[in-house]
Amino acid sequence: MHYMQCIHRSRSVITLRSVTCMIDPTSEVPRWRQAHAILVDRIRSGTYPPGSRVPSVVALTEELGISTPTAQKALRQLREDGLTYTVPGLGSYVADQPRA
Repeated sequence: MHYMQCIHRSRSVITLRSVTCMIDPTSEVPRWRQAHAILVDRIRSGTYPPGSRVPSVVALTEELGISTPTAQKALRQLREDGLTYTVPGLGSYVADQPRA
């Protein structure tokens, strides 16, 4: 984990808060891959059980301090890995039997 200042936006107000972020901006590993690894770990550990909704792009950007395209790429990779599926207009959900 990396302790840093993360920017959080709430409507038109931008605030800096000290939070524990799991994305290491100094790492050579792309941020989308770091976010993907965090989500995979949460799925495999049961934090997000089969059938449960995974966080939205907006929720991921706020929680992890990443950009919208970065969050979208991480979620897209989860779908390609067979770990999640998307219901148009409703969100992404953990597959019933995620592939190992």
